[in-house]
Amino acid sequence: MFHTFIFQPLYNALVALTAFLPGHNLGVAIIILTFGVRLILVPLQKKALGTQRKLKELEPRIAKIKEEAKGDKQQESLKIMQLYKEQHINPFAGIGLMIPQIIVLIALFWVFREGATIQTKELYSFIIPPTTIGTMLLGIDLAVRSYLFAVLIAVTQYFHMRLTLTPPAAIIKEGPSSFSTDLNRSMYYQMKYIMPAFIAFISLSFPAAVALYWLSGNVFAIAYEGFINKAH
Repeated sequence: MFHTFIFQPLYNALVALTAFLPGHNLGVAIIILTFGVRLILVPLQKKALGTQRKLKELEPRIAKIKEEAKGDKQQESLKIMQLYKEQHINPFAGIGLMIPQIIVLIALFWVFREGATIQTKELYSFIIPPTTIGTMLLGIDLAVRSYLFAVLIAVTQYFHMRLTLTPPAAIIKEGPSSFSTDLNRSMYYQMKYIMPAFIAFISLSFPAAVALYWLSGNVFAIAYEGFINKAH
């Protein structure tokens, strides 16, 4: 099902775009397809961001509930779930909305991984593949790894994390150290600084076509979430 309904349509779309574009440039086709898929997924992303924004707005009230519960985890959980119910918020909605996005992104990853060489057995009968593929983009060969793209991935991933991550209370306001606050602080810094470097390092294991896909996705996410944050 994954192969038939997700991977194959995306793969054929990539080949068709490459065949249509002047010079049959794979890089331009990757950018267009990545942006196109991200636009299709915008409604799901918008719902997830809306839920995330509401949860952030409730953080002061949740902190107050935790303070009043004084370590009674059962009472704390009951009051927090009651608050979510009153505000018509499903705290797990974001996870459900992310699943289809993750599935499509995995498919795109495999599409671009195979992009430099056309797999004719995956093509629909009406798709005519290009006789040649332009694998050069801005002087970078998409068939081999690119250190420049790896650096750009790290930079764009960092700025994306800055837009999406909210510093935990342990960072915003100094307070007594505890296992929970130290863990939150550690996770925040790892996601903000270590994750971009890790993704950039991983990208060096694949052709630059895969890195370009990830880079294009980061640019789209930064632009979209920046627009949403400005609108609110």
